[in-house]
Amino acid sequence: MTRLFQPKPGVETDIAVFLETVRSRREGTALLSLETSVGAWLRRYAQLQIILARYSEHARAYDEAMLELRTAMTNSGPGTRAMSEADVLAWESRRDLTNRLHLDIETFYMVSKNLLDRIADTFAYCFGVKWTSRGSTHEKLLRVFGRIVRDHGLTLAPSDLPDLVRETRDRIIDYRDQHIEHPDAPGLTQGTLWHPETGVAIASGVFMTSPHAGQIAQRNTEDPKTLMTLIEHYMQAVLAFVTLNLSKSALVARSPE
Repeated sequence: MTRLFQPKPGVETDIAVFLETVRSRREGTALLSLETSVGAWLRRYAQLQIILARYSEHARAYDEAMLELRTAMTNSGPGTRAMSEADVLAWESRRDLTNRLHLDIETFYMVSKNLLDRIADTFAYCFGVKWTSRGSTHEKLLRVFGRIVRDHGLTLAPSDLPDLVRETRDRIIDYRDQHIEHPDAPGLTQGTLWHPETGVAIASGVFMTSPHAGQIAQRNTEDPKTLMTLIEHYMQAVLAFVTLNLSKSALVARSPE
């Protein structure tokens, strides 16, 4: 999808500018509540950066290990042979790296989902929306976003913000819910895909012999670096939208404390 909104470098800087803009229009507990709400973004965003750095380190080591394995298999020639002690150690190292990469990738999805919910909470606070039930608030925002824009007479810019709300749900929350947190099929399994050009992914699906085959489609994880770019697009788009519509927000419309 072509992006109508091109993010500027530095999400933290954009958040600081946003809060300073609100401070010029608002004081008191409403401002404090907003700062606390946006602070939750920064906490989860910092955690994603830690996970991403850890993932990148493990992915580099896995690439090296798999390339070494490919070279060894090419040089071994036809036939079979017993595994040497070095072979066993290399296999155990690859297994350990696989577990670490799976942890990094799945944790990235889980923390990303939490960040998206915190962004939705801030959005709701800015425009006086009360969530009345439990569950993903990002999912709730997706359902009511159009109505909020209409009811408040808001300017829809960046114009691709609704697409970003849906895309982040589809690419992050749906995978987290269906393949990590709440898989409905007991036969769901995770494997590892690797290619020297595209790196590592978790392949998640149900064996065809399982009675649950076909209930959950096979789906691979995306590169966390690609997902991070999507999340940063979304964060900055939300900040731009709220800033543009600040005069119609509950932050300004609330009566003074």
